[in-house]
Amino acid sequence: MAGLAAAFGSGAMTNTISDIETADVILVTGSNTTENHPVLSSFIKRAVTQRGAKLIVIDPRRIKLTGFAEYWLRQNLGSDVAWINGMMNVIISEDLHDKKFIKNRTEGFEELKETVEKYTPEYTEKITGIPAQQLIEAARLYAKANAGSICYCMGITQHIGGTDNVKSLDQCLHSLIRSAGGDGNLLFNVGPKPDGRIEPLQVERLKEMGEWLKTYGYSIYGTRGGPFKPTDWGVSTRKENSIYLHLINWMGNAPEIIIPDIGMKIISCKLTDGSELTLKKREGGYSVQIPGDLLQPINTVIELVADGNVMEIQPMEIPSQSRSFKREVKASSNPNPHWGDVSNINNGDWFGHPWRPAEDDENPWVEIDFGKPEEISKAIIYEQGEKIESFVMQYFSDGKWVKLFEGEKIGSKAEFEFNPVETQQVRMVINEFTKGLNLYEIIIL
Repeated sequence: MAGLAAAFGSGAMTNTISDIETADVILVTGSNTTENHPVLSSFIKRAVTQRGAKLIVIDPRRIKLTGFAEYWLRQNLGSDVAWINGMMNVIISEDLHDKKFIKNRTEGFEELKETVEKYTPEYTEKITGIPAQQLIEAARLYAKANAGSICYCMGITQHIGGTDNVKSLDQCLHSLIRSAGGDGNLLFNVGPKPDGRIEPLQVERLKEMGEWLKTYGYSIYGTRGGPFKPTDWGVSTRKENSIYLHLINWMGNAPEIIIPDIGMKIISCKLTDGSELTLKKREGGYSVQIPGDLLQPINTVIELVADGNVMEIQPMEIPSQSRSFKREVKASSNPNPHWGDVSNINNGDWFGHPWRPAEDDENPWVEIDFGKPEEISKAIIYEQGEKIESFVMQYFSDGKWVKLFEGEKIGSKAEFEFNPVETQQVRMVINEFTKGLNLYEIIIL
């Protein structure tokens, strides 16, 4: 699902099962289709026997579909990425790819082309064991099809990719906490390689998460999200008469969190170590003050105990810290609104899905409208990778854009302070960058 979502914007099937029967060429891999999906396999067999479709099976096992196959390629265990790259190498090097479709409907092609360049059929044979000529013929057959279909199952999706990056502890825990605060569940894609080993870095990360959960797990396990909706500084979870505020992204020292009235008395307010916090009654709710020296590096958990069951409280809005959180935003281009939408840059999730400008966008920019004039004096920007080389931040004043500050590298996180100004709109213009620009979050304070 993660691969489909990243490539197509959704983790669901891209076509109906009946479409398989209309394909000219069908490629099956990582699936013992007749055993695990017998109905679907009947569509594949009918396409071959009754419509003349060609079948390519790539599987080290002699599954039943190999008896219907034009080509049966037997790869070494764990070498799927290599043969896929090898097939793409053949298709690109022999100019069999659909250039118009790639230009109009995809992004990242040049990076892909560079990645697969070394996967010549001969190089791929050394890794996969698939004879070079068989790989070439199978790639040509699939590429020349008017309508091609690829069917794969858990034999592919359950791999741990050797080139995948292991997420940092911060990223893993923030994903877990935000998922729980959004009233969801989170499954980490961790599993063994074909030889039964789990990546050492993944083992280490799981141990680190386990240590964190020994102390803070009570605020995650058995809880539901809420009653406060997620905001830029964090989320809340709840269980019986307790509400847990998860402070995971506070921009500054000595936070003061404002929460609305929950309709019942709060009888205690403390940190996980038992430290009592100052809870002040104010119009429409409460303020919680946390001394800066008590903030934890990943997640500061505050427990509020009420004099009644908090599970029936309806979801409530809670003030954000930044001026920019979920405000109106627009961009110079927005080619993937389902998955890489520009609204990602101010949704409070600096590890989630980034905004990606169009590949032909030579001078990308993003603009945030606060809805009313606000005084601002600080910006925090999160980038995926280090693609930005030069940018300028502007604010709108007297009918024109005025420079607020300019910078060069951003990387994973960069903070910029400037003289306070009052404005309703800010804009970040990226002047120089390398391909593959991804912008996670812009926070304006």
